[in-house]
Amino acid sequence: MWRITDDFWDIWDLLKNMFWRCEMWQDHVSEGCFPDCDMLPLGKLGGGFGHGEWDCRLNREEQKTMMTEVTYREYEDDGQYK
Repeated sequence: MWRITDDFWDIWDLLKNMFWRCEMWQDHVSEGCFPDCDMLPLGKLGGGFGHGEWDCRLNREEQKTMMTEVTYREYEDDGQYK
């Protein structure tokens, strides 16, 4: 596993960019070797490094879009779960 992005937070432009990154790296996935799309910024965020804590800034539809991307990447082309 290798990281393909810096920290991914609750900002719509970062989410849109993640779709592009995942598409760019999809051909490099093989058994035991896959890109790490970082974290899922949902719920309470922050709380470390003196930045305070906040609720996720993505709206409900944006959160669904993010989870759709994550879920879609978990399935092989034939629809079988990896």
